[in-house]
Amino acid sequence: MLASVVQVTHYVAEVTVKRDGEWATIASSALAPGDLVRVAENWKLPCDLVIVKGSTVCDESMLTGESMPVQKFPLPNDSSDVYDAEGNGKKYTLFSGTRTLASGRDEEILAIVQATGAHTSRGQLVQAILYPAPIRFKYDEHLKAVFSVLFVIGLIAAYFAMKFLIANAGLSNTLFAFVYGMFMFSAVLNPLLPVVMTVGQVNAAKRLQKQDVFCLNPQRITLCGKVRVFCFDKTGTITKEGLDFRGCVPIGQSGEFLPEFNDMTDASLSQIMKFSLASCHAVGSLNGELVGNEVEVKMFKSTHWKLVELEGQLPTVQSADGSEELEFVKRFEFDHHRMSMSVVMKQKGTGKLIVFCKGSYEKMVSVSSKDSIPANYFETAENLAKNGCYVLGIASKEMPAMGEAELAAFLADRDAVEESLALLGLIMFRNEIKEDSRDAILTLKQGDIRPVMITGDNAMTGCYIARASGMVEEDSQMVLGDMVADVKTGSMLVWKDVETQQVFSFDDIRDMVESVDTKVELAVTGKAFDFLVKMGDIQKILLKVRIFSRMTPQGKVDCVKLHMATGSVTGMCGDGGNDCGALRIAHVGVALSDAEASVVSPFTSKSRTLKSVVDLVLEGRGALATSFASVKYLILYGLIGIGCRTVMYYNGVFISQFGFMYLDGAILVGLSYGLTRARPLAKMGSQRPTSSLVGPMTVCSLVGAAVIHWLFLYGAIHDLTTQPWYCPFQPSNVNLVQWWLLQDSNLGSTLWFIICFQQMSTGLTMGLGSRFRRPIWHNMFLLFWYALLFVVLVVTFVGPPSRFGDQFRVASSTNVVGLPDIPLPVDFRWELFGWGIADTAAVLIYEYFFVLGYVRDYFRAKYHRDALPMKL
Repeated sequence: MLASVVQVTHYVAEVTVKRDGEWATIASSALAPGDLVRVAENWKLPCDLVIVKGSTVCDESMLTGESMPVQKFPLPNDSSDVYDAEGNGKKYTLFSGTRTLASGRDEEILAIVQATGAHTSRGQLVQAILYPAPIRFKYDEHLKAVFSVLFVIGLIAAYFAMKFLIANAGLSNTLFAFVYGMFMFSAVLNPLLPVVMTVGQVNAAKRLQKQDVFCLNPQRITLCGKVRVFCFDKTGTITKEGLDFRGCVPIGQSGEFLPEFNDMTDASLSQIMKFSLASCHAVGSLNGELVGNEVEVKMFKSTHWKLVELEGQLPTVQSADGSEELEFVKRFEFDHHRMSMSVVMKQKGTGKLIVFCKGSYEKMVSVSSKDSIPANYFETAENLAKNGCYVLGIASKEMPAMGEAELAAFLADRDAVEESLALLGLIMFRNEIKEDSRDAILTLKQGDIRPVMITGDNAMTGCYIARASGMVEEDSQMVLGDMVADVKTGSMLVWKDVETQQVFSFDDIRDMVESVDTKVELAVTGKAFDFLVKMGDIQKILLKVRIFSRMTPQGKVDCVKLHMATGSVTGMCGDGGNDCGALRIAHVGVALSDAEASVVSPFTSKSRTLKSVVDLVLEGRGALATSFASVKYLILYGLIGIGCRTVMYYNGVFISQFGFMYLDGAILVGLSYGLTRARPLAKMGSQRPTSSLVGPMTVCSLVGAAVIHWLFLYGAIHDLTTQPWYCPFQPSNVNLVQWWLLQDSNLGSTLWFIICFQQMSTGLTMGLGSRFRRPIWHNMFLLFWYALLFVVLVVTFVGPPSRFGDQFRVASSTNVVGLPDIPLPVDFRWELFGWGIADTAAVLIYEYFFVLGYVRDYFRAKYHRDALPMKL
C-alpha cells in the first residue's frame, strides 16, 4: 500500500497555462488555484480543474473505482447555483489523478485550477491512507482504564518486590532493588500490548486483500465485528450494475396508456416518443464508442439512431435511415434535487425547437400539464416498479420560433424550460439482483445484523428488490410512508399498504411494528423521511424502517448518521457514486469499486459483490476476538509473573537469565504471534464478540485463570517444601558479588518449570476459538510453536542432566555451581510435570466450558438484554 501511496504522490507533469496574457508551458508543481490551463487528451491530471470551455471524457477508476468513462461538461455561466465540487459540481470537475481520454475531436478544452497538492481529491485519498480518521471504539476507551489499573498493580507489586529483596535477599543497594522492582512493573504493564492488537488487524487486512477487499485503515476491521445495521444502496450494489432497457409505455392521443412497446423501431410508435428516446440524454462518443450513464446509453442504443459529433458544430442525432436529424441546442444535466434532466433540440429541416425532459415518474407529474396525465398514471408506474422495473417518466413541449435574445433568455432559465410539458409516457429498465446478493443478505440476518436499503430509486422497485434479495420476507406486509397533497397543510404524511392501499395512522404503525405477532415492514420516501426528521418522529420508527427510497445523496448521509446516533455500529455499502458521502461517514464504509484504494470509503471491494461485506464482518469478528485474546494473554502473563516474582523475591531466589529469555522470548513473543494468526470462523454466528475489556465475561476469564494459576503455583511450591529431602536455600550464604549463584536452587528451578507451563497453557487457552475464530487446530503455527516449547521444556527439566539444561540452571545435577548437595529427584520432577499438566487441563476446562461454553450461554440467556431490539 505504501508503494501505491508513493506512486500516487510523486507526479509532476507539464501544463500549458495562461500567465500575464500569454500561454506558457510550466511544471504542474508551479500551478496555483485560479490558473487557466489547457486540458490535453490522454492526460493524467495533476490537480483538480473546473472546465469552463469544451467537454471531455474522463477515466476516474483510479480515484472512485468507476469503471465506465465519465463525461465532463463546461461550468454553465447562466446558472445561479453555487459551485460544489462534492455535489452537483462533479460533472464539471476534473479530479487530480484521473485521466482524460482521447476523443478524436480537435476541440479546445479550457479549465481553471480549483485545488492543488493536498487539497485535491487525490490529496484527500493520500491523507486518508496516511492519516486515517480517528475512531473511538469501546475497547479503546476501556484499554485506558485497564492500563490505569495495571499501572497501579504494577507499582504495588514493584514496591513489595523491592521490600522483599532488601529484607530477604540481602540487597542493601537500593538501585539494584529498584531495577528488579521495575522488572516486576514491566511484567505487569507489558509494552507488547499495543503491538499484538495491531498485528492481528494487519493479518486480517492481508487476508481480506487476498479476497479483493482493500483497507485504508486496519483499525476499522475490528469495528466491523460489532456492526449491527448494514445499509445498502440498491442499483449496482444489491442489483447488477447494468440496466437492461425493457421498453416504453407511451400515452396515446386519447390520453390513455397504450400497450407496452419493446421495439423502439416499431412503426406504430409515435415519432415524438422516438425523438425523446433518441435525444433526451447526455451520451457522448469516444473513439466511436458511446459513453455516459449506462441507463442512457442503453436507451439510446435501443432507438438505433446515430450520435454525430463534428468539430465546430453542435452535436446531433440522426435516425438510422438519415431521414430525421435533431441538433442539441442546450442540455441541462441531471440534478439530484430536481430528479430530472432535459434537453432543448432543434429539428433539422423545420427549425422547430422541442424540449424533452425525463426523470422520476413522480417528478414528471409536477412539470407536466394535468390534462396530459392519464388517470391511472401512478397505478401503472407503481405496478411496473413492483415487478422490479426502474421506471422513468418522459415529457416534451414544442416551442414557438424565437429570436436569438429571446432564445438566450429562455435557455438561461431552467425552470421555464422544464414546465408546462406534455407527458409522453413511461420508460422502463430491468434491474436484476446479483447472484450472491440474496445469500449475503440472509447470512447477515443470520449473524444478527439488520440489512437496510437506502436508494434513490422508487419505493415500489425497492420493495420488489427487498423481497427478491431476502431483506424482506415474502409473507411480510409492506407499508409505505409518503407525502401527499393536502388542501389545508399543503402536504401530509400518509401510510399505505403497498398491496391493498389500506391507510394507517402513525400510531397504528407504531403499534404494528412493536407487536411480535405481526409481520410488518416499513418503507419511506425521501420526502417522508425529511418530514419525520423535521417533526422529531424518525427516532421512534427508525430501526423499524427497512427501505428508504428516493433519497438524495445528502439524505443518505443523514440516514446513516441517524442510525449511528442510536448507538448501533453502522455499515454502508455502495458503488461510490451518489452514496459517497454516506460511505465516508459510516463506521464501516464498503465501496464496490475497481480501485484498490477509494477516496470515498475505508474499504474497497474489487469483486463488487455483497459477499465482500460478509467476508468483512467475519474478519472483523475474528480480528476483535483475536485482539481480546491477545490482550488477555498479556495481562495474564503479567499476573502470573506477579505470583512468580513474589515467591522469588520473598525467598531470595532467582530464575536464570536463560530461563527469563525462554519465558519472555520464546514463549511470550512466539505464542503472542501465534494468537494473531487465528483465522475467522467461516460461518456467521448470531452473536458478536464483546468489545468490553471490563465486561463480566472478560473479567471472569482473567480473574478465574489467574486464580487457577496461582493456586497451582503455590500448590507445587508447597509440594516441594514439604518433601523430606528438601533443603531450603539460604541467600544470606551467597556473596552478592556472585549474584548469579542466587539462581542455583531447587525452588528457582521449580518456579521456572511451573511458570513456563502456565504461560504456555495460557497461550493455548486464549487460542481456543470456535465461536468467532476457527478452532485451535486450524492455527497450525500456534500448535507447532506450543509443541516445540513443550518438548524443549520437558526434555530440559525432566530429561537427564545436560549442558543445555545447565544453561537454565536446572537443579537436576550437581553440575550447576551453587546447587545444594541434593538435586531434584527424577520422580519429583515428574511430579512437577503432573502439576503442570493438571494446571493446563484446569485452565482449559474453565475457559472452554465457563467462559466460552455452556455456563456463559446460560448466564447470557438469563441476564443479557439487547439495548436496541430490532427486527433482522
